[in-house]
This record gives sequence, C-alpha cells and structure tokens, in this order.
Amino acid sequence: MIRESPIAGSWYPGDGKALAGQIDGFLQKTKCEDKETPFILISPHAGYFYSGQVAAFAYKQVEGKSFDRVVIIAPSHYHPIRGAALFGSGAFRTPLGLVDIDEDICRKLIERDNIFKDEPRAHSEEHSLEIQIPFLQRAIGNFKMVPILSIERDMKNCTRIASAIKEIADEKTLIVASSDLSHFYNQKQALKLDSKVIEAVKELDTEGFYQSIKSGESEACGSTPILIALLIAGMFPKSKSKIYCHATSGDISGDFDRVVGYLAAGLYRGKN
Repeated sequence: MIRESPIAGSWYPGDGKALAGQIDGFLQKTKCEDKETPFILISPHAGYFYSGQVAAFAYKQVEGKSFDRVVIIAPSHYHPIRGAALFGSGAFRTPLGLVDIDEDICRKLIERDNIFKDEPRAHSEEHSLEIQIPFLQRAIGNFKMVPILSIERDMKNCTRIASAIKEIADEKTLIVASSDLSHFYNQKQALKLDSKVIEAVKELDTEGFYQSIKSGESEACGSTPILIALLIAGMFPKSKSKIYCHATSGDISGDFDRVVGYLAAGLYRGKN
C-alpha cells in the first residue's frame, strides 16, 4: 500500500527539486548545537512557510547521521482514534520519493500491546505526521518509518505507548514528536502559554507538562506526542534536553494578533 501525499503542493512544494531546495535553505540557516545526537526530536507541523525554519533547528541536529528507522508520533486532526494508530505496511510517498514502513517493528508493537492498531485510514488526510518526512529525507537520507497517530489523554495509556516504543528504541532509532503549541492568541498570550511547555520540556517534567495541559495553563495540539516523548526520555536515567528554537507564526507573517507557537527541541538519551 502506497500512501500518497494529500498536502504536497500546498503545505510544502509539490516539486521535488523545489522542496529539496527549500529544506536545504532552512537547514543552512541553522547550526548544530551539540556534539551529542538527540534520540528524540520535537518539531512543529505547520506549513513550511510558517514553521519550516523552526523545524530546521531540530533536524539540523541529526543532519548527516544514520538511522535504521524513525518513529514519528503525531496527533490526529481528522479521525477520532483510540490508542495508537499505525500505518503498518507499505510506504509513504513525498515529492522526494518513497519511505518504506518498518513492517517488522509495527508488527512487534501490535503484538506487544493491543493499544497499537493498524489503522491506515486514520493517516489518509493527516498532515501532522507527513510534514516531518521531507525534512527527514533531506537530513538523514535512507530510513524506514514507524508512523503513529495518537490523541490519548490518559497518562496510563500514554505510558503503555511510551513503554512499547522504548523497547524498540535502540541506538539506530530516532523518535520524532510532532506538535505545534498555542493557537490563535495574541503574541503576548502565546508566549506565556508556550513558556509552560518550554519549561516542562527543558526540565523533562512529565507530570508538570501533563498537569499544565490538563488545566489549560499551556497548549499543544500534539500534547500526546510530547507527553509520550517525555515519558520515553524519563525511562532512561540521566536523560537531558535542549531547546533549539521557539517562534510564532507572527514572527514570519507580521500578524501578532492571532499566532501559532512552534518549538524545536531535542531529548538526549541518558547513559548509565
């Protein structure tokens, strides 16, 4: 099964050469922050015009690195789902070519915990996961993919998802949590809301993040992917994080009355 792109030509260029040039341009304007390589990235999922430069700060940290697989965790905007919806076989196509699904890992996740289900239909229209793929194609080249959509709000279920992913997250696995932050507040309000998320990610404060989202003190449309990312990092003692970039759509458009927040960050696996 080949999943064709519903957003090429709108959320990002539909021509492969133009798309590669745009992403390379974003990457050239950033720098690698650390000699260590993150094993989890947090990256935004708006159209490249708005969030592409912020996303580049995350992907610059893995540019030229080699990974066997990338687990992408993203929220579902169009299909109500429970648990974790996989696209379990076949490939995704972007203007830069095909990315094969890591079918063996998808099968292992489903066999390990029935919270994972093979639901390709849930992926048919979704932009939040696909928007990460062209950056990965330019930054790291060849890899297989484990696409996961989840909007779980229950901490126990998120922990189940995180535990299963942690078990397959070897040194050749990269994890990407796809999320934008606050939506459609003025710049001042957005910065206040986003600061709560940034602080929680910076401190790897899983419970603090969960409670701030639950209470409305912060917002992230991909709160589930971020929560799962923090949970996974917490399963490795001495993990750490780094904030690479935060900006809003207003910084690009000049309209500061209704902005969307974007964050690029990396989580680094702790070593015993």
